[in-house]
Amino acid sequence: FIQHGMWDLVSRQNQSAHDAALALWESGDSVGDAVHSLDWGQYGDLQRGDYSRSNTWINRLEALVEQSDRQQRAVSTLPLLRARHIVESEQWKIQPVRDDSTGHELLATGLSAIRKGDLSTARAVDKALTKLADDGQGEDKIARMEVAALLAASEGRNDDAIQLMDSAISLVETLRAPNGAASPVKPPYELYGELLLQLEQPSEALAKFTTALQRMPNRMRSLLGAARASSKIGDTAGARRFYSTIVEYWVGSPDNPAYKEAAQFSSN
Repeated sequence: FIQHGMWDLVSRQNQSAHDAALALWESGDSVGDAVHSLDWGQYGDLQRGDYSRSNTWINRLEALVEQSDRQQRAVSTLPLLRARHIVESEQWKIQPVRDDSTGHELLATGLSAIRKGDLSTARAVDKALTKLADDGQGEDKIARMEVAALLAASEGRNDDAIQLMDSAISLVETLRAPNGAASPVKPPYELYGELLLQLEQPSEALAKFTTALQRMPNRMRSLLGAARASSKIGDTAGARRFYSTIVEYWVGSPDNPAYKEAAQFSSN
């Protein structure tokens, strides 16, 4: 783990950067600096469980889109922030699958559809992501494999699900190491760990979560997965360490199921 309070620092620094960017911005200027702080600030607050502030960052970006006469940088970032909020908060939301849906939007909708049991929409997302992946970036290919893997598991095709996630991991290892917010919005090592937990393979799941945390330290969902996997294999000390880190960073609602789970375990 790295220094305590890292997500508080990310939140505060990007709030300051956002305030400075707006104070200096004049009509016609590029919105790049303002968008960057909105993007990274939201990610930091999501890791703190502060879903209300995550929505505040989205609202600020919506306002910036209009104030900047819909500059492309602002317009193209808005679907990312909305999709990230859905995935990180697990406030699942099924959005229309359109010809112009971005990879981030499709991934959020695909995960939401699977979690809600709407496999028809999940298959539509898989088809749309396959088309995007054929023409697009490695991240779109990874997103397609992620949705396809969970869809396969939902249909009882567990071997196919594992094979798809192995392919996603092989692809992500060819890309540059993460140096910012997760892209795609659900990191494949983290999702693989969650899938393995679902398939009752906690030792293998813990290995994936461990790698996820090495690549992207102190991600709340990776910490939660690692805690659950550690608990299932009987590593109480390890589980308490992961859960305690969630409790330490958390500033969101104490009624959130993930926080309540972590707080209860940490206090025992």
